[in-house]
Amino acid sequence: MSLQTLLSAMPRRKSENQRHLYSATCYLNLESSMKPPPLKLLFWPEYPPRLDNNDHGKKAAPDDANDSRRDIAPQGNNSQTRHDRSLTPVPPLPEGEEYGSSLREFHVNGLALILLNLPSGTRNARLHARTVLRQYLTEFLQEEHFDFAESPSGPLITGSDLKISLSYAGDKALIGIARGRRIGVDIVKIERMDDIEALAKLYLPTIPVSDADFALAWAEMEACCKALKFPLSEINAARQLAYASCKLVDCEQLEGYRIAVATRSP
Repeated sequence: MSLQTLLSAMPRRKSENQRHLYSATCYLNLESSMKPPPLKLLFWPEYPPRLDNNDHGKKAAPDDANDSRRDIAPQGNNSQTRHDRSLTPVPPLPEGEEYGSSLREFHVNGLALILLNLPSGTRNARLHARTVLRQYLTEFLQEEHFDFAESPSGPLITGSDLKISLSYAGDKALIGIARGRRIGVDIVKIERMDDIEALAKLYLPTIPVSDADFALAWAEMEACCKALKFPLSEINAARQLAYASCKLVDCEQLEGYRIAVATRSP
């Protein structure tokens, strides 16, 4: 029985009934118009990189930014991705309310968003991100029987109904986890760009008016591409319709960056 029905059935004088029914209606309208709170970022603690003996004196190789779909491991022996923990240092675990809030949110919404500050001089951002991802899955979500695999559309988790997406920008790595649905995440650093309009006409449904707007629009487009398992391509009517089939999740933002999360039913 609805709240309105209960209130209208209560034995009050006419004026009192009207007053309480009006209050209940306002409450229901307010409740229905309230948006869920933004998906919060779980800031993973920083940790120092481990340098192997043959790494001393080598210049760090640049990592691909913003495109986890290029995150492809060599074909053949997959032992490298199975032993991320032996190749990178084990980072400390987040503690306290932030950790508990992230777990509660995941159990309610089936979504988690992890931000990792990559150590200075990191030679392979992907291995560091996978170390944190594996630790979150095993020690927080208690997932046991899973492994990482690679595909043209990005990294996959096998042996679980979890879906993942990764993105990199500068010294940041963003990890998205979803249960029972596809997910795409993207992080873009806000930078001054002179060719915003030209790029937007080729790839985006709208023309952003500022660098921050462009960073968000680009992140949303990339997140949708990852959720749809689409390669980056110029915008057209069919692709715009496909983007509309994704749900953009309101999420916490990071100063100097724009973050986007898109989900889609499998």
